[in-house]
Amino acid sequence: MPWPKGVPRSEEFKKKQSEFMMGNQYGKGHKPSEEERRRIGVASKQYSMSPEGQETLKRMWQASHTPEANEKRSKSLRESWANRPESWANRKHTEESNLKRSETRRMRWRERPEIWANRDYTGDKNPNWSGGFTPYPWAFIKVRDAIKTRDNHACQKCGIKEEDCYDYLDAHHIDTNKANNAHSNLITLCLRCHGLEHRKINKRSVV
Repeated sequence: MPWPKGVPRSEEFKKKQSEFMMGNQYGKGHKPSEEERRRIGVASKQYSMSPEGQETLKRMWQASHTPEANEKRSKSLRESWANRPESWANRKHTEESNLKRSETRRMRWRERPEIWANRDYTGDKNPNWSGGFTPYPWAFIKVRDAIKTRDNHACQKCGIKEEDCYDYLDAHHIDTNKANNAHSNLITLCLRCHGLEHRKINKRSVV
């Protein structure tokens, strides 16, 4: 008899079960002998399908799944559902059921008023807002090419050249401050290394 679903096992029961399994010859830690392995192999071969049987089963499946058979099966199912007045396909929601569903949705919204009180979720009103995107200043746009030239148009992490790069090279702010455009704070990175660098920074900020 299976254990009732949702009923927790007591510690005493777990201990007895563990002791029983340890003492059982087929319980935890049991290693089958060569004779047991041989018997298992013979039994599994008796229930395995021969190549001829597998080929027959394959032909039967293919014969019953032709486009004509699939269409016939689909048509039969559609007719079956159409002839059942209690099916969902033939149900139309009443005004009462619509009101019940609407009230259920409102109740879910009320469960978290601190988040869902305002239905405008754009910008800082969104619960996932983390500051938004700050545009790069014009000073950075002017100095970006100079940084790439200084670094010989190569990524300073993996060394890939701009002509060999599948995408463009970036100028990365080491201290992540977009307003600090000093040459010592900028380094040339490929798109992959730039993304990895920001991922490391984000992990550090979370910790």
